[in-house]
Amino acid sequence: MKQDYSSLLFGVQRSVRYHMRRCRFFDGVTRATNALSLIFGSSTLFVLFYEMPSEQLSWTKVIPAIVGAVSIMALVYEAPRMARLHSELARKYIELEQKMISVEPPADESGLKQFQAQKLEIEVDEPPIHRVLDLLCRNEMIHASGYDKAKLYPATRFERLTAQILHLEPKLERYYECGESHHAETQSAGDLEKG
Repeated sequence: MKQDYSSLLFGVQRSVRYHMRRCRFFDGVTRATNALSLIFGSSTLFVLFYEMPSEQLSWTKVIPAIVGAVSIMALVYEAPRMARLHSELARKYIELEQKMISVEPPADESGLKQFQAQKLEIEVDEPPIHRVLDLLCRNEMIHASGYDKAKLYPATRFERLTAQILHLEPKLERYYECGESHHAETQSAGDLEKG
């Protein structure tokens, strides 16, 4: 039961890291799109009201197109809503972690099942998981907890750069080489040895 508890706590802590990273990403997207809209919106006014030779008049079409594209990206991404969602999920996982740590480990199987049920309640509200990003958070947990570094997922540079944007599936051969089960969220802390 202690191993199940450790595995559950590891998963909860990894989920906190994952949702905090997603929240920071969407906050950054929101700030970037707002900044670009302001910059290019101001440039549009400048271009429209400034007398220019006729060969430069194409900017009057290009800059508004950029403003439109940035605004569309912000709408499609729903960055502010997603930032709030991931912030709320991180908060719920932190509350669960606090409860778990306060009774470490539960005295009986029913206490463990109660924590598992609370974790499942939170997972219901989660959007689809970015698996590579989840594995990167797992790697952070391994480093922070002092587990065997041989269990780290060897993410490629491309995977690290696009983990927030693309829903990539990890390469299975590397996935299993690092001791990962098929479902990243169920990785047992008991399967990781302290280094």
